[in-house]
Amino acid sequence: MNNEKNLVIYRRWAPFYDRVIGRWSGLNRARRRSISFAGLRPGERVLFVGVGTGLDLPILPEDLEVTGVDLSPEMLERAKLRANRRSPVRLLRMNAETLEFPEGIFDAVFLHLILSVVERPRQALAEAVRVLRPGGRCLILDKFAPVHRRPSKIRRLMNRWTTRLGTDIQRSWEPWAEGLPVVKELEEAALFRGSYRIICLRKNAE
Repeated sequence: MNNEKNLVIYRRWAPFYDRVIGRWSGLNRARRRSISFAGLRPGERVLFVGVGTGLDLPILPEDLEVTGVDLSPEMLERAKLRANRRSPVRLLRMNAETLEFPEGIFDAVFLHLILSVVERPRQALAEAVRVLRPGGRCLILDKFAPVHRRPSKIRRLMNRWTTRLGTDIQRSWEPWAEGLPVVKELEEAALFRGSYRIICLRKNAE
């Protein structure tokens, strides 16, 4: 994956992303389940990295301070339409690999369908953990290959096409978390017999 190419890909995706991805009921259920695992409480600060068109925003509980960032200006323009229906929501153009926030300011960070997209997923995950407060939660929803196992020939062939659509289906998340100050609290299959997974990481308390 390449961030410059991603800008082109998601500029093309933006006008019809919601009509394709937004109508996927199974994925929408997985979004809700991931959000439920965060145990969000009123007044908490929440960050969505790779907020896209804002499909997560309508299913969030009320009384949160919500920030969404994305590299694609076209996707953010779509997200603004949803952000206007709730408050407060702050939307910013930002690279997931270099978050422009101080350390430890968010109670929960969501990485929904972004680690399979960014150029440097390990750096993106490290940044998400950095901006979490001690004890904060990082929720990941994405497609992952089994760790420490060579992807099947079919998966490798499919990946040639999926990368052109802006997503890499050959990545495993576990190596990216090595050395980060987090513990895994939960991992469960979400879609396609576990090809999509939900992971909850909690940042170590100081």
